[in-house]
Amino acid sequence: MEITMRALWLAPLWLVSATPIAAKPYSLDDMLSARSYGKAVFDPHGNWAVLERYRPYETAAAYHFDAFNKRMLGQIMRVDLAGDGQLTELFPQSDAAGYWVGSASPDGTRLSVFRLSAERLELGIVDMKSSQVRWLPVNPVTALLNPIPIWRDNRRLLVIASQRQGLSYPLDIESRLQRGLPALWRRSATGKEAGVSVVESRAVASAGHFEQRQVLEIDVVTHASRLITNGTIVDMALSADARALSVTEEQDDRRPQRDALVAPSDRPREHRIRILSLGNGLSRSVCAACDTMPGLMRWANEEAMLLFFARNRGDAWSAGRLHVFDARSGRSQDIQGTKVHPWLPEDDTGAQIIRAGWQGRKVLVLSRQADGTLNWEVLTADRTRLPALPCQPVQLFGTGDTLLVPCPDGLWQADKVRAARRIGKGPVRLDQSAQETFDVGISSRYAGIFETAGRSVTISSVSGQTRVHALDDLRGAGAAMPSRASRLLGYSSRSQKGLAISQSENGASGLWLLRATDAPIQIDAINTHLDAVELPRALALPATRDGTVHWLFLPGGAQPDRSLPLVIMPYPGTVFPRGGAAPITPDAVASAVNPLLVTGLGYAALIPSMPHDRDAGEPSRELTRLIESAADAALASGYIDPSRMAVYGHSFGGYSALVVAAGSQRFCGIVAGASAPDLTLQHGQFAPYDQVHMADGLMPSSHRKPSAPFAIKASMVRFVILPLAMFTVSKPGVQQSPSNHRVITAAENAAKA
Repeated sequence: MEITMRALWLAPLWLVSATPIAAKPYSLDDMLSARSYGKAVFDPHGNWAVLERYRPYETAAAYHFDAFNKRMLGQIMRVDLAGDGQLTELFPQSDAAGYWVGSASPDGTRLSVFRLSAERLELGIVDMKSSQVRWLPVNPVTALLNPIPIWRDNRRLLVIASQRQGLSYPLDIESRLQRGLPALWRRSATGKEAGVSVVESRAVASAGHFEQRQVLEIDVVTHASRLITNGTIVDMALSADARALSVTEEQDDRRPQRDALVAPSDRPREHRIRILSLGNGLSRSVCAACDTMPGLMRWANEEAMLLFFARNRGDAWSAGRLHVFDARSGRSQDIQGTKVHPWLPEDDTGAQIIRAGWQGRKVLVLSRQADGTLNWEVLTADRTRLPALPCQPVQLFGTGDTLLVPCPDGLWQADKVRAARRIGKGPVRLDQSAQETFDVGISSRYAGIFETAGRSVTISSVSGQTRVHALDDLRGAGAAMPSRASRLLGYSSRSQKGLAISQSENGASGLWLLRATDAPIQIDAINTHLDAVELPRALALPATRDGTVHWLFLPGGAQPDRSLPLVIMPYPGTVFPRGGAAPITPDAVASAVNPLLVTGLGYAALIPSMPHDRDAGEPSRELTRLIESAADAALASGYIDPSRMAVYGHSFGGYSALVVAAGSQRFCGIVAGASAPDLTLQHGQFAPYDQVHMADGLMPSSHRKPSAPFAIKASMVRFVILPLAMFTVSKPGVQQSPSNHRVITAAENAAKA
């Protein structure tokens, strides 16, 4: 087996004479052997739960899925909640594929699941009584907004499917380039066709060239399918009575505004929402002249009313308005009024979604006040006011007219009659059935109001005891949580049982069965090899900004009288508050910048707090001063050799490393991984796959100001510049991007120099 990420950590060989580490330091093998738990789904009746358990990263059969490589590692396990919590494989699963969970049918008799191989994604239905799985003849699409098929009832499933063969976006994001290039190279080699395409900024492409998809209704018993609609579909939602389906479709390319900055959260295309009658097939647009916000499409719980947010074409989202579409009358109504200003979070992930939802028949929205604070407000024709809330969280829970409000000091309940009252005292943490956004979709992840059914919370008392309670049974006794609990997967009010994960300081995790009448029992363990690892000593050093710290990590056995070589790992915008936990995760696969791998080789590692305002001034301003100030704090600890300090940055941190190389003579080495030496050139840069297809437009830079020119003069400093942002593991016969070999070659050449 060849572990090609190892080459990266051979690069800083100029930092010689690192201090030897005690037996069993953290190593690359420890990182690549780490497992994890994923999404959990609970039977509505509380008889069973299923849980994704991920194999070690080094065991995947393919690595060409970019940020979705983790999908190739999943196994689906079943937990018997009705019995003693026995953990078993749900059905036979191959190591050559990855599996993950969709959703359970309303009666809990069936479960939708996915299977991913190197070139194919499949959708299956598991009979939960027999554990038999049948794979459906459909090419499913795991759309980023909503990757999960919707059960219309206990045997009819609504699925977004691709009309083409092979993988669809986003699973094809990494391999699209490799698949498309050979044909284009052959075309250019004939000398008869141009090898480049010219696209004018004035030309707005129509939606006709985007990937066409279908919404199918599949009878999971007979496997018969019915076409509901087709188009450029990226999201769907089912009305409470299961008679109407709303779909979000991509429309024409959106022309950027001449006088407005383009942010990563801006969408390159317009969107529209259509309402489909599942009975007669009638299709209606909620607003033909509007550009609707993707990710906000909420049906009322009691009536066929759809909440959405829309703007006129060409307008900014700040000019958008909240609307309600009545499926009975076929009309949309602007409900926002003039005094409500929905909060528009600036989110660099591309998910700029306002927080709004239904409380019974009322619409609630998180609104920004004149003084900048956020408040939940009610939008109704009768001017009903929302009771004063003890805090203003970004997400609420509601059933009918009752709201549950999680606050730092406890769980509060509010309704239209009584003022808010605290029903649980102590810190509150919501259940987390899934950790990854791609497990549940952007639309669900950023919802403003959730139903209480099937959800649970932990409440910690003053005495330190933590108990879990189902939100639909808060009067119950609940169940005790295990010590060092890190995540509540869920708790059933029906069976009074649930699942939680604990984690040791070193990253070893346990899976626990929660029981209302007994203490929790451990039913599984992963990453036990990490308990034998000696973690570095973590020192919180005072930073220049009040209330913040730098984190210095020292290898095991480090003594003040033995000066260590230091690797500084900067990233502008990273700030660590005083009193927070040290930023290390032994159980995570973090290959780009990982202080544990540095200290495991005998070096000290420093992660500095670097406040950075993207909107104010030049991006490189203060970077050198901040990094040198952090280095001074590390030197003051007495552990660091001032003649052996290097800077290693990745992405924007790599840009910082290059800026430091141009402005400081204090460091003996610079490593810039996947760096952006000129931020001006990042504006309008093509992503690699768009250099072939140009389907998604240009990438806006996340940095508001251009980069000032800088030059690195002749120096004795050793440089290593690594061009890519992702590194991988390869084994003989395993598919991977050819571009990964460039990183390996660069690192090996640097190591030999």
